[in-house]
Amino acid sequence: MSTPFAPIDCGGRIDSALGSLAGGALLVAAGPQMRWLTGFAGSAGWLLASKETNYMFMDSRYTEIASETLARANVKAEIVHVVDHSKLFEEIAKCARGAQVAIDSSATSVATYKAMCVAFGSEPTVVSDPTAQFRRVKTPAELARIEAAATCADTALSTVLSLEWVGMSERELASTIEIEIRRAGAEREAFDTIVASGPNGSKPHHEPGDRLIQEGDSVIIDMGAMIDGYHSDMTRTFFIGAPDPILGTAYEVVRAAQQAGVDAVRAGSSLAGVDTACRDVLAAAGIDHLFVTGTGHGIGLEIHEDPFIGKRSTGEFVVGDTVTVEPGIYCEGVGGIRIEDTVHLEANGPRRLTLTSKDPSCPR
Repeated sequence: MSTPFAPIDCGGRIDSALGSLAGGALLVAAGPQMRWLTGFAGSAGWLLASKETNYMFMDSRYTEIASETLARANVKAEIVHVVDHSKLFEEIAKCARGAQVAIDSSATSVATYKAMCVAFGSEPTVVSDPTAQFRRVKTPAELARIEAAATCADTALSTVLSLEWVGMSERELASTIEIEIRRAGAEREAFDTIVASGPNGSKPHHEPGDRLIQEGDSVIIDMGAMIDGYHSDMTRTFFIGAPDPILGTAYEVVRAAQQAGVDAVRAGSSLAGVDTACRDVLAAAGIDHLFVTGTGHGIGLEIHEDPFIGKRSTGEFVVGDTVTVEPGIYCEGVGGIRIEDTVHLEANGPRRLTLTSKDPSCPR
C-alpha cells in the first residue's frame, strides 16, 4: 500500500542507539529495531552499526530496496550483497574489524548466537533492545501514523456495526472486520482480530471459531490497523439484545474502571498507578478478582512494546508515551467484558486516539 506520509527521517537514530552502549558495534536483524533505525521494512537482512561505518547486509531480493530506503530515511550505510548465507556472519565479522559486537538478547536464537561466536572468534555482547528507550516516546510523524491507524479501525468497526450479526460465525465477523480495515486505508490489520461471543468471552485471547452469534450474547471485539508499520489497538464489548444479568450489571463498572485508567495516564505518574486506578473501581464493586490480565502496553512499530502497564510495572509516564488501557472481567461459562483505547500522553494530559462509542448496544 502506498502511504500518504512523507518518509520518516531516521538520521541520528543509529548514533543514539550506539550511545546507549559501552562502545563497539551494534548488530540488528530485520524487524522493528532495524525499521526504526533505518526505515527498512523488509523481512530479511542485517544492520551492522558503528561509529565509523554502517553496513546493511542484504540478498538480491532487497539490495535495491534497501538502497532506496536509506536515501529516503537520511541514513548512510554501505550495502553488502549477500550471496552465500552460510558465510553471512563471516562477512559481518570482516566489516566489524575486531570491534566488540553487541546483539539483542530478545531477537537472537541460540543457534544464531553460536554461529556468531564461531564467526567472530569471541562471544558478542548481549544487551536488551538498545532502541526501546528511544522508540518509546513517539515523534509527531510516528504519532500521525498511529492516529491514522486508529481512525482506520474506527471506520471499519462503524461499517461492521451496520451489519446483522446474529447467525454470523465469530470467524466470519472477524474476517469481515479485517476486510473493512483494509478498505478503510490500512495496509493490514495490526494483529489477528479477536471476536469472542457468549461464553467464549471469558477467554482474553480467544481465537474466533465456528460458534454462531446469538441473541443475548455479549461480543468482545479486539481489533487494530497498521499504517506504514505503526499499529492501533481497540476493544469494544457489545450486547446482542438483553445481556446476561451478571455482564449487564458489570458493564458500567468496567467502563468506569477503564476511564479511571485513562485519567491516570499523566506525566510523572507511575505506570502501576494506572493498573491500581482500574482495579480500585472493580474492587469497589467486588469484581476485581475477575480481572486476570495486564492493564496495558506501549504501541508503535510493535503491537506490544515499552512501557508495559501492570501490577508490577516500574517507572513513570513521560510526555510522548502512546499506550493502551484495557481492563476487563472474564467469567468462565458466562462471558466477558473488555474495553480498550489507544491513548497518547500530551503535555496537558491523555488523548484518546480510538474514538468508537462505548455504548454496548449493538444497533442491529
